[in-house]
Amino acid sequence: MLSFAVNIVPTSDLPIVAAATAFIGLNRDEDISVSLDKDLGQNILVTSTNPAGMLFPEGWYVAKSCFRNKHHTAKRYYDEMYICKTPNIRTTWDETNNSGNARWVKGSEFTELQFAKTMAAMNPCFDAQINDGAVTLVRRSGQLIPSVVYCIGGWRLGQSAFLNKDDPSKSVAVRI
Repeated sequence: MLSFAVNIVPTSDLPIVAAATAFIGLNRDEDISVSLDKDLGQNILVTSTNPAGMLFPEGWYVAKSCFRNKHHTAKRYYDEMYICKTPNIRTTWDETNNSGNARWVKGSEFTELQFAKTMAAMNPCFDAQINDGAVTLVRRSGQLIPSVVYCIGGWRLGQSAFLNKDDPSKSVAVRI
């Protein structure tokens, strides 16, 4: 039995690093990475493919050269990260805007691996691992499990695993 509570976070309210991780996972066939722009001093998304036609976590889109959740978050503020053609802030996808027609994927539609990687990005106490095809969230060495863990909307905590609310065949075991 797991001994922590769960705070459900809608995909539109994911922290920027978790949302970027989900975005990368949803578009595995595309060349996308997170890079540190030395001039800007912050992370940027880098892809050689126009992101307009890619899949996005629900509530996220591209506009004004940024991957963002403005107007879709329940928080008082929004997050954004530049999305560029190369690891240089001067090469943004500034002509791209899919704010009205982004192809959204709900949290319950994430694969087990997409869910686990996004959970690990939101909860630094976990690592996502694959063993013999099974996806597991494992406690990182030296990390304590907090009393409350953040979980993507569309999933819930069972006795020893996170379970997909819409698809009972999807689950991610938790090993602490």
